[in-house]
Amino acid sequence: MAPFFNEKPNRKSSLILLVNELSKYANIIIISSKVEGTKSKETINPNLRIYRFKPTIYLPKLPYTLDFILIKRILKICKKEKCDIIIGYSLQFLSCFSAVIAAKLSRIPFICRIVGASNTTNKNGIEILSKIYDKSFARITLKLSDKIFVQTKSLISRPIELGAPISKISIVEDGIDFSRFSGIEDEDSLRKKLKIDKSNIIITFISRIFELKGIEDLIVVAKQILKEHQNVNFLIAGRGSLEKKLEHEARITKNLLYLGYRKDVPNLLAISDIYVLPSYSEGLSPAILEAMASGLPVVTTNVGSNPDININGNHGNLINPGDQINLKKNIINFIQDETLRKKIGTINKKNIQMNFDLKKTALKFLGEIKKLSFA
Repeated sequence: MAPFFNEKPNRKSSLILLVNELSKYANIIIISSKVEGTKSKETINPNLRIYRFKPTIYLPKLPYTLDFILIKRILKICKKEKCDIIIGYSLQFLSCFSAVIAAKLSRIPFICRIVGASNTTNKNGIEILSKIYDKSFARITLKLSDKIFVQTKSLISRPIELGAPISKISIVEDGIDFSRFSGIEDEDSLRKKLKIDKSNIIITFISRIFELKGIEDLIVVAKQILKEHQNVNFLIAGRGSLEKKLEHEARITKNLLYLGYRKDVPNLLAISDIYVLPSYSEGLSPAILEAMASGLPVVTTNVGSNPDININGNHGNLINPGDQINLKKNIINFIQDETLRKKIGTINKKNIQMNFDLKKTALKFLGEIKKLSFA
């Protein structure tokens, strides 16, 4: 069997973690966009290969790619690799629409894997474009799909609203590789490198640096908290369209650190005390799962799959996107109560270990694939 994914993966993405695990049981082919110096073809392991093509249009500030000959490329690779099934990742991208058309032309079963939601911050007319896409390409993609995978219960509503029958939909979660989040040997050394006092509380944001992730709300709140609490550091890591703004704010604000892209995310989480992600839209956030797997309390928003994760157990207070007052209130509650931080961190870690183990979720994913007929 050679499941075929259509996506723009990076090495640490939930997709790469999933397909690495799936490749123990099947041959996996990924087609992706060739951007930011990536290779045209790459073999990850004997059962996992990636093909990358330079897109016709690349919009890094969104980020978004358009490839007007993608269908032809998918057809060519499917024939070459003798693929049995095609899985389109991320309904909100045109690449998923291209994948379902290629699947129908090839007479291969198609699964639409919905990750994330279509919500936006409604700046620059993006919300209007998103709604137009949902009513057209997204609706057609779901109609032509043989099966639809969503990450959690809360995300079922989107395909239903777009006309998909409930019989097509299955819940298949993403998982976490817990071996990456077992802590580091010398936390004091990392704090010293970052020039953070060993007694200070570290509040961390690690995600893409875009408006949709609520980073501008966090900056406003962080500056207020830092004026009131001298023993706190805000640590921000990631790349995106607001990097320049973060660099400026970090220069003028004491104890606000912007680290850019980091490969040592597990280590940064290990030295952190609180994780914050005030997003306007999420699917099943790998960043939140990783923070919880690291034993951190989480302050985040009531969007996407966040209500399904049982964040912070019964102590969870999910705030509304853009609610800076309650964002600040929730962060300060954790700053002021070390016992609560540790209690919630333990609850979160157990929750993720029980419900989002990568090996279990990969086997569930594979089981759902096998239910489709390959005749």
